[in-house]
Amino acid sequence: MEVIEEEKIISFKVRYNQETTKVEGYLPSFMNYPNNVIDEEAKTIDGSPYIEITEEEHETVLGKQMAVVDGVLVEYTKTDNELIEELKNSKLVACTYYLNSTDWQAIRKADSGEAMKDGVAENRALARSLQTDINEASTIEELQAINTDFA
Repeated sequence: MEVIEEEKIISFKVRYNQETTKVEGYLPSFMNYPNNVIDEEAKTIDGSPYIEITEEEHETVLGKQMAVVDGVLVEYTKTDNELIEELKNSKLVACTYYLNSTDWQAIRKADSGEAMKDGVAENRALARSLQTDINEASTIEELQAINTDFA
């Protein structure tokens, strides 16, 4: 008599934040989660809601930021505020990087009086000024108008 192994169907519990709709984690059915409280009746994991998806559905969302909207897994769309914060952060990083990369010239000038390379002092002042402008900007358009290319 031949023994036929039953194929296990893998599903995933997709935990998400009810307020932001962002997916917080994928919990495959083949694992034991002793540190999580999973309430099958209320469909919650540690108090956060979840939906269930198939392994095939999980494969299609790998590497993407996802959300759960009306019980359906969808690709997450960033809010305007999130886009503004990301753009602010990237421009602030550019200013900080420029200042950090030219600190040695400012220190050398302070220590020995040797002049900085052409344009460095002006660009350092501009970078500090732009940091204020970036922090005060409230729209994507305002931020896009701020040039942080110090080359």
